[in-house]
Amino acid sequence: MLREIDATRSPADADRPVLSGGASGRPGLPAIPVAGPAQVSAQVERLLTQCRRQRGRFAMVCVSVEHVDGPDGPADAALEQRVRDEVAHRIQGRIRASDRLLRDSHRDSTVLLPGGGDIAAERVVERFVRALNGVYRVDGVLARARVRIGSALHPLHGTQTGELMRRAAERL
Repeated sequence: MLREIDATRSPADADRPVLSGGASGRPGLPAIPVAGPAQVSAQVERLLTQCRRQRGRFAMVCVSVEHVDGPDGPADAALEQRVRDEVAHRIQGRIRASDRLLRDSHRDSTVLLPGGGDIAAERVVERFVRALNGVYRVDGVLARARVRIGSALHPLHGTQTGELMRRAAERL
């Protein structure tokens, strides 16, 4: 039997922008929609350019929803998409206002953490694993999602966009 563990959103909430508050209750920025890996790469490249100028660092965390089960087995496409939206909503509620959430065609999500190092990235990955895997209540239906999460650090794992994207694609 599945049980609900977090707050939910209904279809009536779908028109509203996701301005979630983290643990501090402050509003977060809405996700940045991107259409495919090329646009994710462009966002990473912008951040890399800033880091090179300022000798900074950043972490990148990639979240992929691997599987969604409904109450009677694999979820249909509509339920799966609503669960993916909820996964992004939970991510948004667990990042800093300075972080960037990129939503790739409503499937995968990438979080860019400016100034983030290896310890910060590790903590974010651990927090996401606990918060994103599990049960979601969507429109009165309980569904279970399984996510995979990967991360990469600049400059530790690479100094080029391709290197970092490949490393982050190695998901847990």
